[in-house]
Amino acid sequence: GIEVAVLKGPAVALIVYGRVAQRDFTDLDLLVHPDDLERAQLVLESLRYRQLSRNAPNLSSEKDVQFVRESDDTLVELHWALNPPDARFPLEASGIWERMETVRVFDQPIRTLGLEDTLIALCIHASKHRWISLKWTFDIAAIVSRKSDLLDWDALLQSCAAVGCTRTLLFGVQLASLLFGLKTPERLTEVADSASLCRLVEVV
Repeated sequence: GIEVAVLKGPAVALIVYGRVAQRDFTDLDLLVHPDDLERAQLVLESLRYRQLSRNAPNLSSEKDVQFVRESDDTLVELHWALNPPDARFPLEASGIWERMETVRVFDQPIRTLGLEDTLIALCIHASKHRWISLKWTFDIAAIVSRKSDLLDWDALLQSCAAVGCTRTLLFGVQLASLLFGLKTPERLTEVADSASLCRLVEVV
């Protein structure tokens, strides 16, 4: 009875590649509403997951709490926000739950972020970690190249403008374009400060 969405690794694999085995991931990221966090923790504990930290989650300064199942070392990150409040773009407030999509794995329906929100979240996540993993940039390139016709670019830019992450999105797409030989979507070139962004992309 808890509304939940799957984030990042397996969700990206299903959205972009159609098969969960097409992309490796080391944990399972789940997103719940903050009001459901305590109940979600109890469900995980009933499934023999143990919280790694002994401290109670701080909803005002953190974004997730980690659980591990020791029988097989499965790691679950239970999120109530996509980014920590002190360095976040508040995507949750922009209506991501209303824009959720459903994908299927082993005939089971799985909810995840909509395509536009997935692309934004990937860019923000990679930026937060200073683009240290090539896998994240490849995911961005795969969405742009494989799903460009399905992306609502105007809605995407409106969502970015609403939460202040337009430059982060433009940077991520330009970096993906440079590394993987993609053509930057025309709708994005109309709003990009190409000279300064290109210099920053080259530095990275």
